[in-house]
Amino acid sequence: PLVRLKRMWRNRMFSRSLLTGIMMYGANYSLIFLLSLYLQYIQGMSATDTGQLMMLQALTMAMVAPIAGRLSDRYEPRLVASLGCAVVAIGLGLLQWIDFEIPGFLVPTALVTIGLGFALFSTPNTSAAMGAVPQDRLGAASALLGLSRVLGNMLGTALLLLMMHLYIGDAKIDVSQYPALLTVTKISLAFSLMLAVCGSYISLSRGKVTTEHD
Repeated sequence: PLVRLKRMWRNRMFSRSLLTGIMMYGANYSLIFLLSLYLQYIQGMSATDTGQLMMLQALTMAMVAPIAGRLSDRYEPRLVASLGCAVVAIGLGLLQWIDFEIPGFLVPTALVTIGLGFALFSTPNTSAAMGAVPQDRLGAASALLGLSRVLGNMLGTALLLLMMHLYIGDAKIDVSQYPALLTVTKISLAFSLMLAVCGSYISLSRGKVTTEHD
């Protein structure tokens, strides 16, 4: 009774901002988990080196996010957010080339690209969603945005667990399981790329910000 979901869902800008969030956060979760396993097991990196490499995405996001916020104030938020989705898709596209032997620059370049894309996406997407609802519903809108992030992570987790169960099961990850781990990683990254492409389309199709009034 506190959140009028039906009324808020009819708001095209707000509802598509939520859908875009689900798509993009769903695309990111399997990347974080599986890529770390891929780097440690298949590429033979230590946990410390893997963590430092994976930090490239977060550092890029931290540096670019303030700039993305200013861009969303200056330009239409959906355009900036859609650009961010497309950049994430490019980064995930680069990761489609992972294999047992890869160039040293492939993963760092992809992580920086994905971090740049997420920075361009997240702040403008939030700005577009919050700007599409009246002030008395900002609390509910903020909660639903948080829910979209959780649902996206759950979607990514569900896919990841399904792939791990189908290809690896209860087996210990050793050298004999490396081909299966690589297959799981490739399938999950392909699914992430599909989610990012869908997110780009949904983000671009949401229209201009118009605040809903009672």
